[in-house]
Amino acid sequence: MSAKRKLLATVITPALMAGAFAVLGPAATASAATCSGSSCTGKDPQSTGCGADATTLDHEDGYPGTWAELRYSATCHAAWVRVYSDAPNGNGIGATVYGENWSSTLQDYVIRCSYGTSINSNGTVWSSMCGGYAVDEMSYRV
Repeated sequence: MSAKRKLLATVITPALMAGAFAVLGPAATASAATCSGSSCTGKDPQSTGCGADATTLDHEDGYPGTWAELRYSATCHAAWVRVYSDAPNGNGIGATVYGENWSSTLQDYVIRCSYGTSINSNGTVWSSMCGGYAVDEMSYRV
């Protein structure tokens, strides 16, 4: 490669990269979560970015064409329920997520956080999040 071409490559490549960065922005900020742990409690998992890395911890079928899932974001340390229905007869489904802690005085789990959602028509909805609980402290009811 000639010295002139090397110089052009050295000048143009960083300029193109800088231009792309200015237009597109850094990839990490587009999906960065805006809360973590208990600061996620009561917030929407999609608008906070917590849905980006969510995994399904449990799944339960309801009426034909309906289901509910317990979803968890490891980045946000928060869980929520997601329900879906395509049931044409209006049979919907609802679910509630619970954040529980063991109480040594009561010798039982105590519910500290509870959010629910339901759907009666076609589509998918989700509850607000319960944040700051370990995976084994999260449960849900359909």
